[in-house]
Amino acid sequence: MHVLLMLGLLGMLGGAEDTPAQAPPPSAKTPAKQEKAPAKAAEAALPPTVFADFGWAEWGLLGSARKFRQYATPPSGWFLRELRYAPFISNTDASVVIKGAGQPDYSAEGRIARAYGGTIWEGSLARTKFFELTPEEVDESHRVVNKFSVRQSITPDFAVSIKYRKDEERQFFESVRDPENQSIRYEDVTAAGRVGPGYFNLNLANWLYEDNLQAFPNTTAQSINVGYLWEVKPTISLETALSRMWLQQPDTPKSRVDTLAINGDVSLSPMTDLELQWRSRWLDMPNVLSAWTREQRIGSVKLAHKWRGWTGQIGLKVQKSERIRGDQSDIDVLSWQTWEGKLSGRLNRNLRMTLRGSQQTLANQPTMITSEPASLYWNQRDLLQWKLDGGGTDANGYLTYSYRHWRNGERRVDLSTHEVTMGGDWQVSPTLNLFSELSYDLWSGSTPSTDDPTFNLFLPNSRLFVFGLNWNVNPRTFVSLSYTNTRTFNENPLALTSGNTHGSYITLTGRYQMPHKCELGLTLAPWRYSDSVTSELNFNAAVVLLTATARF
Repeated sequence: MHVLLMLGLLGMLGGAEDTPAQAPPPSAKTPAKQEKAPAKAAEAALPPTVFADFGWAEWGLLGSARKFRQYATPPSGWFLRELRYAPFISNTDASVVIKGAGQPDYSAEGRIARAYGGTIWEGSLARTKFFELTPEEVDESHRVVNKFSVRQSITPDFAVSIKYRKDEERQFFESVRDPENQSIRYEDVTAAGRVGPGYFNLNLANWLYEDNLQAFPNTTAQSINVGYLWEVKPTISLETALSRMWLQQPDTPKSRVDTLAINGDVSLSPMTDLELQWRSRWLDMPNVLSAWTREQRIGSVKLAHKWRGWTGQIGLKVQKSERIRGDQSDIDVLSWQTWEGKLSGRLNRNLRMTLRGSQQTLANQPTMITSEPASLYWNQRDLLQWKLDGGGTDANGYLTYSYRHWRNGERRVDLSTHEVTMGGDWQVSPTLNLFSELSYDLWSGSTPSTDDPTFNLFLPNSRLFVFGLNWNVNPRTFVSLSYTNTRTFNENPLALTSGNTHGSYITLTGRYQMPHKCELGLTLAPWRYSDSVTSELNFNAAVVLLTATARF
């Protein structure tokens, strides 16, 4: 915080020192080129921009804090919600943003762009504290992510960038599972831009996984990727990419993965396009030889055509994988064939329809080296999606339906899901807007076994309902309301956590803009969650949040 304030003072002092003296008013004897001097002086005299948002919060929590803080920890007590500083520096765009300072969850980010984006430095830090979902008393988990990048333009069409990211996470689970303390570090260098008649891309990357508790082996990966997109002519483009990755773990042989990809786009006519893709991947991984395919090949073709306000697409994708059997006695070549189609267009002036579907079939079932020789692979996957959307000037709506089906013929196992979603928004008046959405997700399945508990008892269904409004009461006052109701329900024969839950979340927010660029805000959020099986995770919360925003 003190560093930020010092930067602000230095920025303001620097701006004052760099401000030229006020130019005299133009006259008949004043050269024409001096007429712009006052404008330049006023521009240089612009002070830094500071945005500060302070707040106070109270949870009013009864029940499980672990469930309430499952994904993050909201602020409590007095806190700095956001502090943004953007100094005025000639030919430079700079900013520093700090959120949640002094709270369990906080973040900070900075950006400097010079020469109209020719050079860009960016960096950020974020920490989140949370709990794993368990009825047991467990320690607090946390995650810290650091990122930094710099991008330098060499020419107007070519740039080099360097990126760094470190993701550290320490998690505590229920007693039957050991805690984890691990980190992932990633660095890469990319050179990309226009070279000759196309676009060139070169990427060098290093990835490192470390387990500080030594429960899992440390893993390193280095890769190099080279690609080129060639615009043969306005109607034809060809892209090629070649990559190699090396994987290494302690006391194991080094593994290697090579990939070659070729993509082509051809415009057969102003209304018809053809897309071709091919990718081959070769894996040399001796330490997991029986668990990986040795070679994978994927080829696809897609044809798209437009006519009278409609667009149709049809495509075929063929994938083949060489899989080494568990006893390494032979090689099985699995082959998947997928047909895809899409049709979209307007039914009338205000109504639009989209229909898409696909079917994937598996040929050459692999030989299973298990006590039960029947295949463990789905031999058919189906997808059907339908969407209807449209409306007028003040109201819009949509209705979607999705059907997915998986089938294993050898084991006579079927699994399917039906998803239905409907919603829309209504501009009741220039100052009032309403929106709502309702969705259902229903699962079903079957197996040859009729013993209790049956397969269907393990398949969950869920429902989600959302309603909200945005209301501009007057030019200075704004109110928003959202209500979310969620429910999961199934037989849950194993009495698992999160199998039968109900959540009700209301969030009411009001903002009032005061003179002199200040704003006051109030948020009331009564939230309720219940689990009919694991009552230790139930909670009632009445979150109150007061905020005050100032710009100067």
